[in-house]
Amino acid sequence: MLIAIRNFCQWSGCKMCSKFLLVVKFYQQATEVWTDESETPERPEFPEFEAKVSDAIAQLGGCVFPKLNWSAPKDASWLLGDNSLKCRSFTDVYLVLKASDFIAHDLNAPFALCTDFPVENLYDPVEDYRPQLVLRRWKDCRPDSEFRCFVRKKKLIAISQRHHDAYFESALQHKESIEKKLCTFFQKHIHDLFPLSDYAVDLYYEHQSSSRSRVELIDFNVFGQPTDSLLFSWTELEQMSTTEEIPQPVFRVQEDPSIRPNAFRQYSVPIDLIDIASGSDPRKMMDFVQACCEQNSI
Repeated sequence: MLIAIRNFCQWSGCKMCSKFLLVVKFYQQATEVWTDESETPERPEFPEFEAKVSDAIAQLGGCVFPKLNWSAPKDASWLLGDNSLKCRSFTDVYLVLKASDFIAHDLNAPFALCTDFPVENLYDPVEDYRPQLVLRRWKDCRPDSEFRCFVRKKKLIAISQRHHDAYFESALQHKESIEKKLCTFFQKHIHDLFPLSDYAVDLYYEHQSSSRSRVELIDFNVFGQPTDSLLFSWTELEQMSTTEEIPQPVFRVQEDPSIRPNAFRQYSVPIDLIDIASGSDPRKMMDFVQACCEQNSI
């Protein structure tokens, strides 16, 4: 595995962040497979890997945000005390990576949604694919200041509030000025420098005072699933990309102040309970009803 230690964004070509970039190469090949049912009671240990990660955490100030090539274990943030991905030790990093369905997807079927990847080879090992563990220096960010920009054919076509399940009055009030700042930043620092034509990029708008503000680059994502389209649908975004003239990007923030569930709350609930509530597994529903009947008859 290659451990990439990064200060903030993940683009090595970023002139603002590349001076903070340090890459530590470390590859480890598994010699045996261990499962909960293995006869050997001791689980495998990775002392060299643990030392590398611990050293990286120390170099980045003691707190990091972990992710793999594309995905972060956001669905496992509930396992840490403050319900965030603020990892302070190797144990924290290992815990959220091991518990995340998003990470499992990156490891087991990273090209599942690629149109040019054969379905029959979906779960076969890919020789030139090496997972990267990326550790970024932790920074406390205001959730109302994070935005995702969608770029098609090098043109910024849409911007969405990053935390789409929450209502932020400040984002709604300063919508025009935020849009202007994000567009200016994109044209100046990304448009002619980033090599791809289609992608999504996450930006952070930091409002410092009435007259001062700044924009920071967080990360890049693929244009298409499994990247979350947030307040848009991928059908909408695809239709926008076929339009010849888009005078300015479509900018959306949450305008409904109603309380809505957190988008990742479902991952903190046992899968059996989700199956019963949704009715997706009839057998579990039948077992649940039978258990209730037996309980009432006691």
